[in-house]
Amino acid sequence: MRILLLCQSFNLLLHRLHVELREEGRVVSVELDIHDDLTREMVDLFAPDVIVAPFLKRAIPEAVWSNVLCLAVHPGIEARLAADEEKKPLSAYRTEELAHMRRNFYGFDPSYHVARFDFIHKIAKSRTPATLAVHRAGDGGRQGGAGCRP
Repeated sequence: MRILLLCQSFNLLLHRLHVELREEGRVVSVELDIHDDLTREMVDLFAPDVIVAPFLKRAIPEAVWSNVLCLAVHPGIEARLAADEEKKPLSAYRTEELAHMRRNFYGFDPSYHVARFDFIHKIAKSRTPATLAVHRAGDGGRQGGAGCRP
């Protein structure tokens, strides 16, 4: 059986699939899906019995899928969400965010409260912080190009 693996990139999943199919004695070709014309050309040249297309970002051209059996493999959003949830549950993100907020409100650093007070009372900063005002460094940033520190 001649199998064409049509993909965006040759990743570990595709490599494993390629190796296992070849070990079973299948004739396998891996082709990158770049443009419809190139896809049609590689199908004409290789003449596959089946096209396996894992995780494609583009649709397979109608001229291809209408003539050759195509198996588009994608786990779907549910599988992706389940895998993400397994790695790190949403409740862990919530706990981290609440801990960060607690440090802002009740921690030793008063910068949050100062910024909040200034915002509510419409108090403008007297000057731009030095990290943002590079034009104030040294001789006005004239040496070494505009905006560069000496």
